[in-house]
Amino acid sequence: MEAVPKAKERLVRSAALLFHSRSYGDVGVQELCEQADVRRGSFYYHFPSKEALVLAVLEHEERELTEEVFEPAFDNGGKPLGRFQRFLERLYDYQERRIHQESGSVGGCPIANLGQELGTQYEDVRSKAAEILDGFTQTFAGTIADA
Repeated sequence: MEAVPKAKERLVRSAALLFHSRSYGDVGVQELCEQADVRRGSFYYHFPSKEALVLAVLEHEERELTEEVFEPAFDNGGKPLGRFQRFLERLYDYQERRIHQESGSVGGCPIANLGQELGTQYEDVRSKAAEILDGFTQTFAGTIADA
């Protein structure tokens, strides 16, 4: 039997799904709490603000993409073209799974979406999103250099 995720993890997972299927601006704290099945006080116990939650969501999204897409595609060696082929296959599977969990449509890159939506309002969000995306770019650049 799988353990029930703790409140903080449920908040991050719920926010990731809601922000990606709709947007940060369309989702309120009350809705996040209801979706995560936590009390509003628990939200503020774990996160001083909705912005702080976004930073946790960005880290969550990075971890998921790294574990489910990038590591299986690029950490197994092989020819560069094969690594890119594995990347596209893994990314397709990842997007298919998210389509079924979320709104039924492909919402684009969750990291880039949040960075774009909030980057002019919150420097820490912009810089975290840029840092994550730069890391992914370095993976691509390294593979191209290997070719």
